[in-house]
Amino acid sequence: MVKIDLLKNHPDAVPVLAKLWYEQEAVRILHPKMTLEEAQTRFIPTQDDTFPILFAAFADDKPVGMCGLRAETIIRPDLTPWAFGLIVDSDYHQHGIANTLLAATLLAAKKLDYKKIYGLTINPIVPDWVCRHGWQQIGTEQYHDTPIIVLEIDLATMQHMD
Repeated sequence: MVKIDLLKNHPDAVPVLAKLWYEQEAVRILHPKMTLEEAQTRFIPTQDDTFPILFAAFADDKPVGMCGLRAETIIRPDLTPWAFGLIVDSDYHQHGIANTLLAATLLAAKKLDYKKIYGLTINPIVPDWVCRHGWQQIGTEQYHDTPIIVLEIDLATMQHMD
């Protein structure tokens, strides 16, 4: 059974989830000089409703995934807020955990009265997945010679991420 909760309620899960995020190929491409310790600081949640707002997934009390909401990212400072850090342990892929984490993140943004949420990826498979759930690709940006796909979802018309 998978449980989703705010990461701020589980500070002991931060190192595990930050390591999971840090080990992705995209992190090595976009943040080649980042250390694991620096990655961990990105995922220290606030204890109030300010950014970043982070959700964690737990399977039998083991942290297996996360997703969050932040004010800014490495590109497009004119857009806010951003879904970020979506990662699920490979042992738990194909269980709907990514969908559930992303849905919790979008719902949090909607409760904060945001009308749109933005996302980015360098993975060419991600737009196909999220566009089936109401996201739209709105452009491509360059960051350190890497093309980054920029995505947007209108929260008023968002579909459930099943």
